Amino acid sequence: WDRPRRWILPRLEALPLAGGLVSRIAPALEELGTGSRTLLLIASTAAARVFTGLQYLALFAAIGHPLSFWQVWFALSVRTLLLAFPIQGIGGLGTTQLWWTAALTLLGLPFDDALAASLAVHILDLAVSLPQGAAGWLALYLGGRRPSVVAVSGSGPAEPEDEPSPRVISGGSSSHRD
Repeated sequence: WDRPRRWILPRLEALPLAGGLVSRIAPALEELGTGSRTLLLIASTAAARVFTGLQYLALFAAIGHPLSFWQVWFALSVRTLLLAFPIQGIGGLGTTQLWWTAALTLLGLPFDDALAASLAVHILDLAVSLPQGAAGWLALYLGGRRPSVVAVSGSGPAEPEDEPSPRVISGGSSSHRD
């Protein structure tokens, strides 16, 4: 967590939209980086939510709906809570727009505008996320690194011994393999 944080935070601070927020939370992240795994999980989840909010703030601004950060935060929270309903369309199309439309109408946008904005934001989100995922996959593929396999049961190693894994969890305890 320390190495990626030291690489990511300076780059985010350079962004006009996120710089002030990053400079305020950087000391807190530094302090939480020395704490327990639970605190790290909570801090990283909170940071992920903040940056997801910033992402959607930029996406809404890109389609001509400059919402405030707190309006985006509210709409994103409503959308996320409504995603708990076990309904899904292909690529999230249909249901995601429904949840965004509901959230945006709660903010006071007319239904037609909310529906158009929800479709545009979702398509734009996919247009950003798909190349990002492809670039990540390509980086992993070209770098020769594969995600490690984690064993949950105590039945033995999760992968052959000749392929080292940084961490294998078996039988409820963690161990490092050499």
